[in-house]
Amino acid sequence: MQLLDDLNKQQRQAATAGAGPVLIVAGPGTGKTKTLTARIAYLLTAGHANPAEIMALTFTAKAAREMRQRLAALLGSSGATLPPIMTFHAFGHDLLKGHGAIKTLVSEQQRSDIIRSLTKPAAFKGLHSRELSLLISQAKTMLEPPDDEPVRQLLAVYQAALAAQDLHDFDDLLCQAYDLLRHTPTNRPSYTHVLVDEFQDTNELQYELLKLLAPGRNVFAIGDPNQSIYAFRGAGVEMFDRFRRDFPDLQAVDLTVNYRSLPEIITLANAVFPNSPQLIPHHIAPGSVQALQTLNEYSEAAYIIGEIEKGIGGSDFLHVHADEETAGQPRDYAVLYRTHRAAKTVQKAFAEAGIPYQIAGEDSPYERPAMQAIVAGLRFLHDPAQADLPGLKNLKQSQVQALLADLAIADGTKVCDTAAALAERLAIEDEPHLPQFLGMLVQFGAGKIGLAAAVKHLDHMSESDFYDPSINAVALLTIHASKGLEFEHVFLCASEETILPKLNKKGEGNLAEERRLFYVAATRAKRRLTVLYAKTRAGEPAKPSRFITELPAATLPRNLDPSMAMLEKRLRKRTSKRAQTSLF
Repeated sequence: MQLLDDLNKQQRQAATAGAGPVLIVAGPGTGKTKTLTARIAYLLTAGHANPAEIMALTFTAKAAREMRQRLAALLGSSGATLPPIMTFHAFGHDLLKGHGAIKTLVSEQQRSDIIRSLTKPAAFKGLHSRELSLLISQAKTMLEPPDDEPVRQLLAVYQAALAAQDLHDFDDLLCQAYDLLRHTPTNRPSYTHVLVDEFQDTNELQYELLKLLAPGRNVFAIGDPNQSIYAFRGAGVEMFDRFRRDFPDLQAVDLTVNYRSLPEIITLANAVFPNSPQLIPHHIAPGSVQALQTLNEYSEAAYIIGEIEKGIGGSDFLHVHADEETAGQPRDYAVLYRTHRAAKTVQKAFAEAGIPYQIAGEDSPYERPAMQAIVAGLRFLHDPAQADLPGLKNLKQSQVQALLADLAIADGTKVCDTAAALAERLAIEDEPHLPQFLGMLVQFGAGKIGLAAAVKHLDHMSESDFYDPSINAVALLTIHASKGLEFEHVFLCASEETILPKLNKKGEGNLAEERRLFYVAATRAKRRLTVLYAKTRAGEPAKPSRFITELPAATLPRNLDPSMAMLEKRLRKRTSKRAQTSLF
């Protein structure tokens, strides 16, 4: 069959597996999406199912779009109708809508406002609304009520607040869909094959929903337990063990040929999880890995900036284009970190260096109130009925409408000019990332067509933690936001105990998940990986991460920042001078 010609032996075995449950463990860079779409194409073209009998589920709209595009390319000119490929939440929405059970979906801004306004149990008084949101989501997606009384109280007041406004949230889409399928079996869609992507991200409710959708046991699950990094959302590696228990007759295939990274990076990845299926590098050219100690967070940032400037031919972005054949591009580089707090110095250094960069992940600049106000204004101009007006700096709706009425896009008005006018009208002057945001909007031109394209692009960015692949800029990302991405060169900064792994003051943390985060970060690199740790951070002694010290030096060579001796000498001089001054 021609559509299988581009698959390796393992991928072909997975794509052509017989009827019954199939579990695919697909390591990073092994062609997971390619294999899943090939499986769907095989079922269709071999006559095992028609499009209406297949359902493919994933976790982001971006992933669903990519799967549809790949499948359409595989099927080519056959004219076959594509089966439904969607997120779990989109499936829940469509199911409930079909049964007349859909309410108005709460926006993220509305949900944040509701959570902030709740009368909270005393146990949660000091928690940020983001943390409360995760607690609520975890509690709602459990199959049994939570044991913790404060969590039950928090959930009760939150649900009451939603009901008072006749709203539901994204978790309700799953909860209500599960209840509908469980209590009214006659309403279940008649799928003969159900496929799930990124199986390691499945929580308990989604897993049970999956089983309800596949009563014929033709479940095809593909993912990587070593990339399970969403325990805070209820997902976990135990879902693989649960699948094996529930389907003891399953067919298992491991995808191990890595098409992304050079051998040195693969050797390191295998050493992080030596008891897992070992990755095999497809490429044979030599790569580079190292653990590099810097003096402090400032020299860490300086080293990263210096290496990128050497790689792209200087910080003058125009110079990059003068010799594109030999010079690297800013988009080839990524700086990863466990939390944004650990990377504040690096972020500030990029802001001062003149190298194009973008910050994505939790606390992205695009999530800040000022930026969200501009986005809300653009949405309002595109479709007043769909706009999230509370995003406009808490102005009254009448004020917002009056403001935006003056900014209606005419055919000749550029989207970036309209956004700049919004920023001026809303007195947004101290947002350092505004120029970058306006620069990104330049590509969308003018008029209603440009505005529609810009809003669509912003929607896609929000699905990807505000990472924009269209920008030729260095990516500054949390490890969570980097999942699914790849870069030629990766710097993993602040790789120190208490940061990565993230530990509390008692030295406690989810070490298994932290190890998986380190693994995800390392396997984003295609050619070069530099794991950085500091001698001191925030003026205090720092210890290298156990994920560095546990690896043999042959696998992860240890080096010192070339500037270390000079910086230490300079520091000793300053310390000595201060000591002498204090004598007088």
